[in-house]
Amino acid sequence: MVLISFFYFATVEYGASISLLKPFLHTWSLGVEEQFYIVFSFIAILAYRFNKQYFLVLLVILSFGSLLFSEFMVVNNPRLNFYLPFSRFWEMAVGSILAVLELKKYHIKDRFLVNFLSTLGVILILLSVLFFNSYTPHPSFYKLIPVLGVALIIACASQENLIGIILGNKLFVGIGLISYSLYLWHFPIFVLFRNSSIEVPNIEKALWIILVVFLSIISFFIFERPFRNKDIISTRVFMLFIGVSATFIISIMCYIIVTDGAWARYSNKKQDIAQKFNKREYSALEHPLGEEGTILIKKINSVHCYLRDPKEACGYKNEKFVFLGDSFSGHYERAMLKQLEKFDIGFISLTYGQCPFVSNDMWFGTRPECPYINEQRKAIISAYQNKKYF
Repeated sequence: MVLISFFYFATVEYGASISLLKPFLHTWSLGVEEQFYIVFSFIAILAYRFNKQYFLVLLVILSFGSLLFSEFMVVNNPRLNFYLPFSRFWEMAVGSILAVLELKKYHIKDRFLVNFLSTLGVILILLSVLFFNSYTPHPSFYKLIPVLGVALIIACASQENLIGIILGNKLFVGIGLISYSLYLWHFPIFVLFRNSSIEVPNIEKALWIILVVFLSIISFFIFERPFRNKDIISTRVFMLFIGVSATFIISIMCYIIVTDGAWARYSNKKQDIAQKFNKREYSALEHPLGEEGTILIKKINSVHCYLRDPKEACGYKNEKFVFLGDSFSGHYERAMLKQLEKFDIGFISLTYGQCPFVSNDMWFGTRPECPYINEQRKAIISAYQNKKYF
């Protein structure tokens, strides 16, 4: 299932607020990796079967083609580009190219050059950490910077130079040992504790990280290490465990699918409310969040401005401007406020996450309260006495 999870998650934007509440979103990368290993294995077998001397050339050509494809897709369909296996092929193939070069005994022997390249690798990674942000096209040519940095470290760092000695420190080695557990635990834990406002105090985030590290250490020693040791857990026991676990998980998923989300846990009244939301049967003038509805849908009540009922919209100073739309427009508010403050001008925030300001006759937005939100925004705008800029 992990093998094809990216097909499902390709329908959502990785950084969107709704994505931050999907506990297994990170498994898309496992699917891409497994597909790479399967495809790469066939390529290697065929290449070594017919003409292994051109295997490295073939790998480089495929990697270059994958890089060009990712650059093309980041312009034409950035969301799909993020998840597609071929957009990511070149990133993983770089490691394979290094492995082939290692097998062929291609080593850089000049000590100064080795030290320089390994240090350059660290610098490239640090540049990516410091200057890349959510607006950096990804994956694209920009991704060459960190990937090349990692490749240089793998190829050149050793116990004979400073970078290799630092990375060989027990602390870094320990982090590397539990890195897979860290990867598996971090997203579900963050989703579990992340509140609906998305913005969380740093102290809470620090506690999440501590919990993730703690669970990763436990799972490494209890699960990873024993399952990798055939003397402790035989292949037969391992396969039996995998089979039972998979059967249990699949059974639960089938039950949820057959019962359409296990509706039996809700009262008839609550089921009726939810079904109306799903079928978009609520009137745009009707406030959808009644007493029962709050059980199923997040209240329109937030300390944050981008998820407020329009009647309780945030306002700043001399309100000459109005921000209107979904989060795509709302994320400019903070920057705009800093500029407007210089002129003693403020604005009203009528943005609402995942609710574009469009006709209710056409269903846009991923929240069931969008018709109500838009109706209220229209009413507020119509009631303005003074001219506003939108």
